[in-house]
Amino acid sequence: MGPLTFAAAVLLAPQQAFFVLATVLIVPFFCIVALRTAALWNTAHAPVPAAEAGPQTGLATLPRYSVLVPIYDEASIVPDLVAALSALDYPRDRLEIFLLLESVDAETRAAVAATALPPHMVPVIVPEGSPRTKPRALNYALRRVTGDLVVIYDAEDVPEPDQLRRAAALLASDPALGCVQARLNVLNDTETWLTRQFAIEYTVLFDCLLPTLDRLGLPVPLGGTSNHFSGIA
Repeated sequence: MGPLTFAAAVLLAPQQAFFVLATVLIVPFFCIVALRTAALWNTAHAPVPAAEAGPQTGLATLPRYSVLVPIYDEASIVPDLVAALSALDYPRDRLEIFLLLESVDAETRAAVAATALPPHMVPVIVPEGSPRTKPRALNYALRRVTGDLVVIYDAEDVPEPDQLRRAAALLASDPALGCVQARLNVLNDTETWLTRQFAIEYTVLFDCLLPTLDRLGLPVPLGGTSNHFSGIA
């Protein structure tokens, strides 16, 4: 029903027209309710993992890993970011970390320059261009990637130290698996009422909805961080 047709229907039979509109609009809301109900059922009846430690991470030969971290206007968190990335439990000779800095972001570049970086952690200056976005910075840095696996982190991420090993094991376990998405949540969930709501939202998404989509064989949306990919380099 086009806009003109609906406008004519409203003039000629307003009650019937609004009934049809309400009927059409209720369909997507019903789908959302059905999906969330399925997620609750799936969470309640999902088998308990045999071990919380995750998959075996002792691969015979660990693949080379490239870590891409776009940073823009985030000078204050550079020390915490470097500390979090330095805590990753992965052989340094098989790990390269690129800090992607915009050429116009002098403050963040100065903060990185003032921080002692380990040899495997290298700043990459993204030249000025349009649009100045995270995807553009990532595309620019991909030409320098040499890893068999690639992960994207945000500057405020604090990945678990064994995350790279666990993702590598999962990707090696299934050749058809192209991406592993880490489970996310906020660190300051007890700080305010609003941060608690964020924590609840992240928990519902990563512990209930996404596992349900995967179990039903439906497309699983990816967030903008903590995604591990294979076959890029």
